[in-house]
Order: sequence, then structure tokens, then C-alpha cells
Amino acid sequence: MKKISQMRLGEVIEACTISFSAQSYELYAIPPLGTLVKTYDAESALYAVVYQALTEGIEPGRRPIARGKDAASEESVTAQRAGWHMAIPL
Repeated sequence: MKKISQMRLGEVIEACTISFSAQSYELYAIPPLGTLVKTYDAESALYAVVYQALTEGIEPGRRPIARGKDAASEESVTAQRAGWHMAIPL
């Protein structure tokens, strides 16, 4: 098993001169708040501290609706919602 420091958890989806946002590949698979993370390309590496995490819908402008009231487990709720994504602004 890879150490968390070697795991690829997501990818940068948005960037500006002072911050970037990353999206995790798995729902709830984010580093804890305060974690030092690293992103890099062929030329340079950038380090950041995780300071916010959120889960949001993939359709801009659509109101979120709770749908798991009668679900047997958390897994059954998320299985019904293919396409959920989590962004991690850093």
C-alpha cells in the first residue's frame, strides 16, 4: 500500500496567481484540513496547505436536494448519485 504522501488523490482544476483548486477522484477522499500537499508539472513543484473542502453538485445553479432519508446506508445513497465530485480549494 502506498503512503498517503505518495498517493495521487486528485488533480488541479482551477488556478490563479495566489491559489488553486483541486478535485479529488473519490468522494470523501481528501487530505485532512491543514495537510501540506504538493502539485507539480515537468518544470516546477508547488506546495500548499489544505484550508477548505466542499462537496457540491455538478450542475451549476441547480438547488441541492436531500434524497437519502430512506436509504439503508451511506454507500447506497452515494451509489445512486454517480457523477458527484469534490473540489478542494487550496
